[in-house]
Amino acid sequence: MDLDVAYNVYRKCKENGIPLTPNLYTNLLSLTAGLGDPGCGSLMRRTAPPKDYHKAMEIYTSIRQLNIIPAEAAFSALMRCCCSEGHKEQALELYEDMKRLGLEPKLRGVTALVAAYGAAGDTSTCFYLFDEMKTKLNIDPTEKEYYSLLQACAIA
Repeated sequence: MDLDVAYNVYRKCKENGIPLTPNLYTNLLSLTAGLGDPGCGSLMRRTAPPKDYHKAMEIYTSIRQLNIIPAEAAFSALMRCCCSEGHKEQALELYEDMKRLGLEPKLRGVTALVAAYGAAGDTSTCFYLFDEMKTKLNIDPTEKEYYSLLQACAIA
């Protein structure tokens, strides 16, 4: 699906007072955050799916104003989008929001956070996230998370 076409349809619906279903909002959030077309996770991609941080955040704001809880995958895509665009603090806020809403973060979302804070040399946040993974989320860290943790320590 084309990100710009989908976003323009969303804007027209919003302008004309046409309500969208929670599922459509979640899919649109996933698309604008860079998750890609639904069901394409098993396909080998040659390029990263398109993303638009500003559009994704606009849609997330609308979703939360409507008290819609997006799926974990959409949250994870949005956190990765924030991290890749240099908004790691916002990604951490999304992570905390996700937990408050009763969604359990998965490795795919936490990895981006650990990497972003590791690259910034923020050992405190890296160790916080690493501890959360192991003790609260029961997620086994992979090489990527250990690398990010070591990177944070080396920079600090």
